[in-house]
Amino acid sequence: MLFAATRLTLLRELGGEHFPETVFCTEAAELTEKGWERHLAHEKEGNPLTKEEQDLEDIKHAEALESRGTQGRSLTQGGKLALRTDGDIAAALETLGQGGRENLVQLRMDAKTETLQLASVSSAQPAQLAAAIDASEPRFSFYRYDDAEGSIVFVSTCPSIAKIKDRMLYAASRSNVVLLAQNEGGLKVAKRIEATNPEEITEGVLREEFKTASLEEKKNFAKPKRPGRK
Repeated sequence: MLFAATRLTLLRELGGEHFPETVFCTEAAELTEKGWERHLAHEKEGNPLTKEEQDLEDIKHAEALESRGTQGRSLTQGGKLALRTDGDIAAALETLGQGGRENLVQLRMDAKTETLQLASVSSAQPAQLAAAIDASEPRFSFYRYDDAEGSIVFVSTCPSIAKIKDRMLYAASRSNVVLLAQNEGGLKVAKRIEATNPEEITEGVLREEFKTASLEEKKNFAKPKRPGRK
């Protein structure tokens, strides 16, 4: 137990980058040429990973996606965002912006194919929005608020029950999805809200967002005070 507890400390002190391979053995006799060959063969087998090891692999994969913009799809091709999507998304977003009957469009990412999909199109009052957004998996939602301008709110939710890979994939794709809505859906996103669970998106939160915006506009466009007499 003492050796196991101090192994990583020793590696850090010596510089872990100097030791690309780690061999575990119980007998000195295992440190032979044949023992080394068995170690190499074992590494190539790709043994099943523990949950912790799999989570680490998922994190590495997701971090790689994030570092290069979800496999480079943050770049544009022919003036359009190169994000792998279902064909119905652009039409649904356009209808939302044009004031269609439904005011909520939910999108999801398929983790296996890394494709953005149209999950649902529905209607919800501000007080019903939290219940309307799916809480079983991450969602990108576009909501048309009931103010005079019909302002579009982008809501990103990622429940704590989601897998690490899914959470990283959504984080890496968030900006691309907003650009997609603006470029191909013709939406003008007025507000962006990020939350863990949909229940956090209450009517009060929405009201506060637009209340703050209204106060800022009044402050910015206030008439200058008349100069006083000397």
